[in-house]
Amino acid sequence: MLRMLDIVDPCPAYVLSRANDLLAANPRGLCLLPGIDAWPQNRRTTARYTFLHPAARSLHGNWEDVAAATG
Repeated sequence: MLRMLDIVDPCPAYVLSRANDLLAANPRGLCLLPGIDAWPQNRRTTARYTFLHPAARSLHGNWEDVAAATG
């Protein structure tokens, strides 16, 4: 998985589990979720990010739609 992320660089990429846990990311992939890298590894989920990270609302212009689809 890590090798695959290296191969696709410079394209941003990250890998999620079925539960939306961030399993791995290349550096540009982390830029898609600003600030998530400051969280402990076991707290890095896109669902948690959507609802709890201050950057998420400004990241998504249609935050209400993204929040409704997060699950």
